[in-house]
Amino acid sequence: MQRSSLILAGVLGVFVCSADDLPGQEFRMWKDKSGRALEAEMVGVDTAAGAVKMRRKDGTEVSVPIALLSPEDVTYAKAKWQEMQAAPAGTAPMPAPGGATAPTPVAAAPTGAPAPARPALTVTPAAKFKVPAATEYLRTVPRVRPRLIHAKAGWDYVANLAKTEPTATALLGRIQESGTKLLEAPELTRIFGEQTGRTTPGSQALFRIAQLGTLHFTQQDPRWLDRGVRELAALCDASSFADWYPDQPHVTTDFLIATCLGYDWLHAGLNKQQIDRARECIVNQGVGPLVAFLEKIEADKTMADQPPGKEEFGAASALLIAALCLADDDAATAKKAAGAGAKIFGKGMLRFAPSGVWPDGPDDGDRVLDYAIMVIQSLKSCSGGDLGFTLLEGFVRAGDARVFLTNPAGQLFNYGDAGGVTLSAPWVGSWLSGVHGNPGLPAVVAGPAQGTESAYFGLAGSLFYHNPHAAGNGVAVALDAAFTGAEVATLRSAWNDKSAMYVGIKGGDTNQLLSQLDLGTFILDAGGARWGIELGAEGDRGPGMKKPSDRVKRYGNYREGSGGQNVITSAGENQPLDAKAAIAGFVSTPERGVAIVDLKEAYSKEAKEYKRGAMVVRGAQTYAVIQDDFSVKGTQALTWSMHTRATVAVDGKKALLTQGKQTLAAVILSPEGATFTSEEAPEQVTPLTSLKGVNVLKVKLNEASGDQRVTVAFALGAEVPAAPVLPLSEWIPKK
Repeated sequence: MQRSSLILAGVLGVFVCSADDLPGQEFRMWKDKSGRALEAEMVGVDTAAGAVKMRRKDGTEVSVPIALLSPEDVTYAKAKWQEMQAAPAGTAPMPAPGGATAPTPVAAAPTGAPAPARPALTVTPAAKFKVPAATEYLRTVPRVRPRLIHAKAGWDYVANLAKTEPTATALLGRIQESGTKLLEAPELTRIFGEQTGRTTPGSQALFRIAQLGTLHFTQQDPRWLDRGVRELAALCDASSFADWYPDQPHVTTDFLIATCLGYDWLHAGLNKQQIDRARECIVNQGVGPLVAFLEKIEADKTMADQPPGKEEFGAASALLIAALCLADDDAATAKKAAGAGAKIFGKGMLRFAPSGVWPDGPDDGDRVLDYAIMVIQSLKSCSGGDLGFTLLEGFVRAGDARVFLTNPAGQLFNYGDAGGVTLSAPWVGSWLSGVHGNPGLPAVVAGPAQGTESAYFGLAGSLFYHNPHAAGNGVAVALDAAFTGAEVATLRSAWNDKSAMYVGIKGGDTNQLLSQLDLGTFILDAGGARWGIELGAEGDRGPGMKKPSDRVKRYGNYREGSGGQNVITSAGENQPLDAKAAIAGFVSTPERGVAIVDLKEAYSKEAKEYKRGAMVVRGAQTYAVIQDDFSVKGTQALTWSMHTRATVAVDGKKALLTQGKQTLAAVILSPEGATFTSEEAPEQVTPLTSLKGVNVLKVKLNEASGDQRVTVAFALGAEVPAAPVLPLSEWIPKK
């Protein structure tokens, strides 16, 4: 029997239990208001859709909107739901990522109430998942509004939550402060020029519509509806926005979503002229340009075999939201939008398989998750279903990936083409916790009110995705994790300790157009500071950066090529453009965490065999080790590098790195006689992004031949504990 146990706040109560654990299961004949009947048992409630989840006798599950049920069935459902809430959940915790077993103890949870136990999930294997056709998105769109993100029942639940749950109450208070600032500010106007970074006119439009729409539904104060209508009108005002930046699809994407949400959420306050104008802009300034953008990519032969990136996925998501928005008002446009977006959205969702990591990096991945959740949540609110995306392999582990790829101080392992070093969409974690359980996130707190220039959903997203799993403190299942597919691993000395040591190491695939040539790179954090850093992505103005297929120019940029990574290079050469590197070994015990990457393909010209290992040793004095074991072809001039913003003082095989009052010691354990050098990172000439303040700690092997082992250990303070040097083959106990 198929089992789905999503954890969602309920319109009739609070949580959904595991269906197999519910008491008093019974089949009954349900009827809707038109008299149509369905024999099924009730297994839960979906808050976003405002629907009762039912299971037929053949085991298939369906969701029926509460608004369609007969009064007698609504009464029964309320009573049944109260009975379900009294039942024990009986759910099992999620397994550790990468197959790790949880060290004992993992960590103490933060002070405060714990999150509910994580649910047992029935995951759909990626290999068995059929990407939904465009018609499936539009099959059951109701002719009522609102229907995007939340239906009326969902908004009623959010409004009630804000009156009864302390965190939700505080969130709404901050949102109201932000809304008051918006009342005093002018409507959004055009900003000319290239829009880079998170804050663009499109993302600002999303922020404004999200705050005003949330206040409208939760407070019913006419001020919010009136200002929301004015804000929507400004987005559609030809004198301000004759277009939505069609040459910058990421901006167009956010404008289209913002306008669709405004059209749906504020519909009751719009006159016919405003409705017609908003619909015209959705069609001509949003759907048209984004369809053309995706068609252009599809026609580009150099991109034909590449999976969708962040920009294409965002455009596809916006088109699907537009399709759901206009399904009854403009069926032809809805069909066109769904047709262009469905395939790319489905392929993009499969990129999270098998372990929950977006291959291009966690920063891009968080933006992709934000768009994915908008679509999935809107599908739920429209039909009660999600086309199978919520329980898709990989996606069910996205919350775990976000947690493990973030260091104790909240910084990302910002490998690849990541543009930021922190996750900037906490509402994504809230939603994922609600459906997959809290993977170790602290309880949501209401931060300060946001300013009028803020971007994306902000605090409004934290409120309308709020749920009991996000309201409590989660506990991670392990200290360390390895994520197959993306081939990334992270190791740490402790949770809930901002000073803990943290190491991230990656393999991956350089054949992906947006990848950096960074196989084997690592980052190192300790004492609340980052010592071994990732330089992040080069700006769009750098040579080859705007056209992903122009790889020769792209990897001539220091940040994008191998020289700008924490790897070994040979005479400054880049890694091959078609190399793959897998996590070849991983173990997590109470004493240590170990990850080993097989880099044979990345160094096929230089070495016969090549593996790099990372280890964090936990104990009285925590330390980390990075070790390279390889067999050199001929004689090579090799350079081991680690980039840092610390001040570096070298003394033979020892180096002291200083940041503020913190000191990190590094020592070369192997090879005998090797010494450190330090130099400033190469000067970057405009338009390249400056590397001022970046130093490079190096170990040079000028005439390396035969079997080589480079072992470098790190620890906070002036000394590194004595550590044995063992072959990587002995780092992981043999079974």
